[in-house]
Amino acid sequence: MRSKEREKPKKKNDVKLIIIVLLIIFLVVAIVISINQSRNYISLKERYSKVKKEKEEYINTIETQNTTISDVQNQLNSFNTSDYDNQIASLNSEISNLTAQRDSLQSEVTQLDGQPQNYSAGYYTAGTNFPTGRYKIYNGSSNFIVYSMYDKLKVNIILGDDSYDTQEYIYEFETGDEIQADSSFSIVKVK
Repeated sequence: MRSKEREKPKKKNDVKLIIIVLLIIFLVVAIVISINQSRNYISLKERYSKVKKEKEEYINTIETQNTTISDVQNQLNSFNTSDYDNQIASLNSEISNLTAQRDSLQSEVTQLDGQPQNYSAGYYTAGTNFPTGRYKIYNGSSNFIVYSMYDKLKVNIILGDDSYDTQEYIYEFETGDEIQADSSFSIVKVK
């Protein structure tokens, strides 16, 4: 009977030891996950700051060009006689060039909602491999297919530069959308 009484404390000690080991493992895993999340947050914060700075620079350039366009239009309005036809044509050309530059910059500002991301051929899931949202898809050279999380075909295009290919495609990814790409491709988040 005494041997059974000795075994009970030993079993209790073994259970306590197992619980302590499991708690230590849990704490180590939690610390590693926490450190990883902190690093990811810092990296995302740095990328966001960079994109925000670039966007502000484009907006400043657009505002400067808008002022220049306004000044040129004001000069043009003061030259309404036939003596100034050449100057008017020159100013109209300058307005067209500046307007095209402004429109190009506005397009870039719209696209700078996110940094371009390059992916190799393979399978990727929205919400896991990249955030959901509206993206421009480009730089591919083969099939690009998107299925919903319920295996419903949503997109089936061929990215490329040939006459039957699509050079770029805009698509709004939802959580669980799965990409099947037969070539490398790039995406950038757009508004």
